[in-house]
Amino acid sequence: MSKPVPQFQPEMVKSGRWFVAVKTGNGPDSHVGDFETEAEAKHWISTKSKYWPGKPDAPKCPPGLTSFHKPPTGWKRLFEDPIDLPRGRQLVTLKDAADYIMKLPKAKQRLETWQTATEALRSWLRKVAIS
Repeated sequence: MSKPVPQFQPEMVKSGRWFVAVKTGNGPDSHVGDFETEAEAKHWISTKSKYWPGKPDAPKCPPGLTSFHKPPTGWKRLFEDPIDLPRGRQLVTLKDAADYIMKLPKAKQRLETWQTATEALRSWLRKVAIS
């Protein structure tokens, strides 16, 4: 049986930075690089993708991604759709969401909306811990 040939595709994250998604058809996509432009990501594909995985001078994973071979898990897991905040900020991981809630004034944390968000976060973490 032949090994599937990985497909490399530049993708942009909401922050405007770029990475290369590696689709092998075997499990979740891998993510390579942290590039400023799409051209840089395409250059990596044309010059270095043939060495993937494992070339010593391969670029480091972008912030929030923990491995070239598997998506981040636990607190570092990325949201499918980041949560937009005022002034252009975003919550992109579970840790971002938890930190944001914990930094709210205590009175605001007691509001039903934030209690619901906190419980949803806890519930999701319990579900992930079990699977």
